[in-house]
Formats: sequence, structure tokens, C-alpha cells
Amino acid sequence: MGDRLWLYIAVCLSLTPFLLLELLDLPAGPVALVDTSITVSSLLLVSSVSLLISKRVFVLVSTIAIAIVFVSFKSAKEYYNFYGVYPVYELVYMLDEFMIAYQHFIEPKVLLGITLLLLMLTVLIFRSRSLQASIAVKTTLPIVLVSLFSLLGSYITYDNIRFGVSDVSSHIAFSPQNESPLNTLIRSAPLFSDTEENQRLVNEEVILSTAAKQIETREIRTLPEWLQPKNYQQLLGLYEGYTTNINPAYPLYSRPSSTDDSNTALQHKPNVILIVLESVRTLEISQKPAISVTQNLDQIASQSVSVDDFYATNVTTVKSEVAMLCGVPEMTAQMPYSVKSGSFQGDCLPKILANNGYQTLWFHGNTDTFFNRSKFHPSLGFQTMFSKEDFLEEGYNENEDIGWGVNDFKLFDRALAQLESINEPFFAELLTVTNHHPFNWNYGLSFPEGLPESDDIYGNYLRGIYYTDQALGHFFRKFQKSKLHNNTILIITGDHGVPYYPERIASISQREHHYRFQVPLLIYGKNVPSFKITSQSSHLDIAPTIMSMVGVSHPNQFMGRPLLPLSTERSLTPIFTVSHHGYDFVYGDQGCFTKAEICREQYGQCFQSDDMYCSFKDNMKHLAEEQKALFEYLSLAQRVGYPSPE
Repeated sequence: MGDRLWLYIAVCLSLTPFLLLELLDLPAGPVALVDTSITVSSLLLVSSVSLLISKRVFVLVSTIAIAIVFVSFKSAKEYYNFYGVYPVYELVYMLDEFMIAYQHFIEPKVLLGITLLLLMLTVLIFRSRSLQASIAVKTTLPIVLVSLFSLLGSYITYDNIRFGVSDVSSHIAFSPQNESPLNTLIRSAPLFSDTEENQRLVNEEVILSTAAKQIETREIRTLPEWLQPKNYQQLLGLYEGYTTNINPAYPLYSRPSSTDDSNTALQHKPNVILIVLESVRTLEISQKPAISVTQNLDQIASQSVSVDDFYATNVTTVKSEVAMLCGVPEMTAQMPYSVKSGSFQGDCLPKILANNGYQTLWFHGNTDTFFNRSKFHPSLGFQTMFSKEDFLEEGYNENEDIGWGVNDFKLFDRALAQLESINEPFFAELLTVTNHHPFNWNYGLSFPEGLPESDDIYGNYLRGIYYTDQALGHFFRKFQKSKLHNNTILIITGDHGVPYYPERIASISQREHHYRFQVPLLIYGKNVPSFKITSQSSHLDIAPTIMSMVGVSHPNQFMGRPLLPLSTERSLTPIFTVSHHGYDFVYGDQGCFTKAEICREQYGQCFQSDDMYCSFKDNMKHLAEEQKALFEYLSLAQRVGYPSPE
């Protein structure tokens, strides 16, 4: 066999990684092809150098190298199919869980077959005398130099594409689309890792994706070290009537302390109507504009439990619904979980109530396909959904829309009519839509002097609040005269604030934090006394409060705690407020913020903790680290929809 033919064989074998990408249908994007070329160049360099020693060494080295490439790519393919990522070295810390899942990505008989093949080749190679010769340096050297320059060029190109900017947030995201399976594993090993932040993030992402899959399949025994409950236990707090800290792999999971069935008989359980007012916040209620725009809301508040310091956890309605109904914040800053994943795996309030004999209904004036609610909300436990599509089927004229959909008056009337006709008990969410950006609608309503239509977006926002308040008052008066009044609890809140303010609100902390997220919460019932709750709380507390009020106890993963009945043992609950620019954290009169200006305006002196600015008392400074660990755990659990461990 001629020397040049050996070189052709070396070149062809070195292309194996590209062939495997195609044969195994690995998710290789352009960046991954550049990364794979590093593997190809490395194989060519090793094989060409081995030819300088002897053909025997070449055959042996090439066989072992191709076997390693095949096993790593095949394992990565099966691992990717199950976990959605490629494996890394640091998965060794989860060896037990890894071995449980190992059956999913490569069969032992495949490894055995490869081992036997290597042994046979080794014997044949060392028995063959014709393979003892080497190839002349002048023949092999050009291939060695080409492979060396190709390796350097591929590495530099890949590094510049992935990490060539100083801002880590601008780096191309770690993804199998941007990685070669073998290189991902090699770069993560201590021997080769440069300990840079970039590689740490890659390893961390793989570990988190693996843990998320194991949470979903209930194969997990322990969380990664930095996400374990010991790192944020103080922030979880007590849950009166429930046993917590049951399962370290599911830190939020709580179970009723008593197994006695002390719940109220089904026929006596109260109905609950959760009214979520689009873009209605506390500012226009607590600090009155020149013309009051919330007269009806004020009147209802005088007859209700009113929570003064109450917060939304997000600036997107469907994300706020997750917080209200499931007791956990949605941690994604961009695409809603409802769109990205389509279903929630845990037990949310509607599902819990449905399992306890309640009918569960959802009413909205917009289409139910918006934010994928037609698929997502049934996973929350809603049995009946009534949206614009249903209005149209009943003969509604779409020309009557105001803004984004069916106006609030029609929504309230239609919902009340249906609720009066069904068997009790029921839980219903009524989500309004008229008071929606950009607020410059033809409302078809007479406004008081001082609220003229204008080009000023804040002025139009006030008109939108006034319209929704009038619709709410219309509903409330009809509700009081209905048969539902005697046995129905009304919960009224806003979904989030808006970034528009009167001129007197100039503070960045007020604009971007306080009034951006602070919303009303009213709890009204014929037999519910009226008083104010001044303790800080959020949308996370709505689900546990409703369960407490209707007398239903059920295992859950609520991060919030009941506001009623009042208890001196109620724990302070942490509040994450998530926007498109990141998140802030509030814990009583302390917290952490992404912007230093907000922290300083809120608290005065602040200290920096990584990329956040925090203010905690000296004996509470550890909470700056605890909130990060809790945020990361919540982000992990959300990936798979907070599945219950049982």
C-alpha cells in the first residue's frame, strides 16, 4: 500500500466526526460545525504524527481515537434525546442519578462490542510485520502542518464566535446547536478547563438541564449543591397547618399537617370569583389624581379586606396568572412559560379545587389562543374556558370590540349569567382586557370633566382605568342582587402596573419598581369583615389564601402563604419582581436590585453582590446570596413546570 494512500486514509478517518453529526442527526448549527472542525483537525494531527512513528501505531491510535469519537457522539446523541443537552465532566457529582438515567443513552452491549473489537484489532496489529514501517517525514509533514494550522484556526474562530465579546450576556448561548459533543466533555474536565466564567456557565447549564429532567421524571435524589434548600431555607418560612421540608429535592413541597378530613361539607363551601383587572395598579387608588378614576373600587374596598402593600411579580399578564394561581413566580424575563412549554405539571389552585368538588371556569374578552392559554390553562385546572371565540359563536359582533377584545361590561355580564346558572361550588377567574396599552380606544362612555381624550398616554391610561372601574361597579351591583352574594367570595386584584406616570412621580425606584408592580388586593364577602392588612405580600399569596378561606387542605408547592385568617405566625414571604430586564428581590424593608439607583433611593446605602445591589441589616447580609440560590432553584423547577414529588 503506497504512502500517499495511508495519508488519504488518515484524512478520511479524521472526517468521522462530521459523518457522525449527519448519521446521528445531532443538532449541529454553524457554530457547532466550527467546533467539530476542532475535533477533525485534532484527529488528523494525531493520525499524521503517528504515521511518522509507524503504520502500526497509526492503526492502533486511529482505531482508539475513532472508537472514542463514536462512543462520545453516540452517548451524547442518546443523552441529548433524554435531557436536551450534552453531558459534561461535572455530572460525576450526581453519579447515582446519572447511572439511573444511563440506560437511556447507551446500551452496555454496545460498549462490550466496541471493547472486543478493539482487543481483536490490537492483536492483529502487533502480529503484522508489514505495519512496522513508518512514512517519510517529507511525505507526512505537509499533512501535519495543515492539521496543526487547521486546529489553531478552528479553535480561534470558535472562541471568537462564542466568547469574543467582553460582555458575558452577549455571548452566544450554550446549546447543542453551538457545541461539538466530544469537545463539550473535554472542555469541562479539570485538566483542560481554563476555569473561565464561560466554561463554568456551560457546565452549570448542563447540570441544571439534567437535574430538571430528573425532577420531571421523579428520579432525582438531591439537588445540585448550590440549589439545595439549606442555601435559602430562611426565605421559605413557615406554612401554618402544613409540614414543610419534606423532600430536599422539592424544597417548596408542603403537606397538610393533619390527615383529619375537617374540611367544610361540599354543599357549604363558598364560591370564589377572582377578578383580575388589566393594568390597574395602586398608584391611582392610593394617590388620587385630580379626578378620581376608581370610585367603585374605593367603595368595594371600604367593605372589604384591603391589602395595602401588595405586589405583582411580573409585567406580563399570563405570567402574573401563574403567580396568582400556582403560588410561584414565573422567572422568565422574555417568552412566557405558557408559550414555551405549553403546560404546567404541578398542582395549581384550579386543579386543587377541581379535585375537591369545585367547578373551575375562566372568562376573558380576548382570544384564548393568545399566550397559548387554550392549551396552558387547562393544565392549571380550568375545566371551562370562555373567551372571544365563544362570544363570537353566540353571535357577538366583533365590531363592538374595544381595544384588544370584548369590552369589560359584556365580559362581566356574560360571566355572571353563566355563574348564576351552574351548580355550586365554583371557582372562576374573570380577566378584563379593555384597559390595555396603548389606551387610546373609543370607549363609548361619558367621562367626567378633567378626563378628556388626548395624545397624552398617561391621560388615556386614566380613562382606561375609569372605564374598567365603571364596568366593575356595574358587575358588583348586579352581583349583590344575585343569588351568589350570600355564598361567594370576591378576590379583586390588578395583573401588573404600567410604565406611565404623572409628572410628580420622578423617582426611578418609584417608576421602575414600586409603582410598576404594586397593585390592589381586595377580599370581599358578605360574612367577611372589612379591615386593612399592612404586611407586605404579593400575588404568590392569593392561592394559599383562597384555599384557607374555603377550607381546602391539599399538598402543594406554593411559595406564598395565607393572608387569612390573620396569624402572628405568618412568615414574611420573599417577593421577586421580574421584568424584561431581569429581576429585583424584596424581603420586607430589605432587598436586592439590578440597578444601583433603585437600591439607593429605596434604602440609602447599598452594597454590591455580584451583579446586584443590596441592602440588608448586618445580621441579614447572607440573604443576598440566599435570594440568588432561591431564584436559581425556582428557574430550574419552572423548566419542567413544578411537578409534584407524589
